Amino acid sequence: MDGLLALPLIKPYNGLLESVNLYWMDWDGQLEWYNLLLVVVYLAMIALGLGPAWKRWRWVGLLPLVFSLGYSLATAIGRFSGWRYDLPADWVWYFYVGIGFAEILLQASALFRAERMEDVLVVRPQSTRAPGARAGERPFQKLILFAILFALIGSLPWFAECIASPRYMDQSSATLEEKISGLSRAPTADQISSLASQPNSFLQMGRVLYPRFFSKNDGLASANPWPAYAFHDYPRVGFILLNQSSVSVVFPTKRISQFPHAADVIVLGCQRDGYVEARWIAFPSLNTVYSSEQPIETCSP
Repeated sequence: MDGLLALPLIKPYNGLLESVNLYWMDWDGQLEWYNLLLVVVYLAMIALGLGPAWKRWRWVGLLPLVFSLGYSLATAIGRFSGWRYDLPADWVWYFYVGIGFAEILLQASALFRAERMEDVLVVRPQSTRAPGARAGERPFQKLILFAILFALIGSLPWFAECIASPRYMDQSSATLEEKISGLSRAPTADQISSLASQPNSFLQMGRVLYPRFFSKNDGLASANPWPAYAFHDYPRVGFILLNQSSVSVVFPTKRISQFPHAADVIVLGCQRDGYVEARWIAFPSLNTVYSSEQPIETCSP
């Protein structure tokens, strides 16, 4: 069933610039009538794929199905999680749906008077020798060249890490406090130093990822929610702060502030259990500082 539900369902889509509709987070296990109808269509497509696979390839055509069943039985014994174990076998159902869709196209071509199904299904090579190939040439030499090419492509992230200088290297308190003090609506230097000097304080610069506003007692439901988007009894903006590490940040506020995605920020707040509760958030590019509407006078638990 999880493999079948890996196929797309009909759910609201708000566009590329809107937050992702994570409908599976709070799904109650019930499908709407139109999604039930879509699942029936998927089952029919899978059946159409299994038939030609058996007819043309026999047991080889059913090998992915056997793999999926065996994989499910093997993981069901020791499974302690969900979709992450089903994911490696989800391709099986896309595979058979794809064959079923191709079979529909082949049958449709017959309705439009294709002379023979083999003309549509089989592509016959014009020559057994590749164009430009010389007698006695070894294809193994070409394989080595392609292997070297793929190895170089796979090494690009490593080369980029060695060539490019890392961002946000200077995370010293003095430098970041000076950057905050020079912005519009910034707190005083004494306020910044007072909070930054406390034992459980947090002061780092990084990049904002996936900011999202939540009202009181709202959040993303999950068995293990990201701390930035978990439920709280106060309105807030949650986001991920990315630098040399990834940090969940919660910024208490009653209004949706201008939190551009992928902007550089300086976060000053307190380290909580699994997340940072921000007191001030500075946007150097916007020349502004946002102050939390839930005062944080001390970082003590």
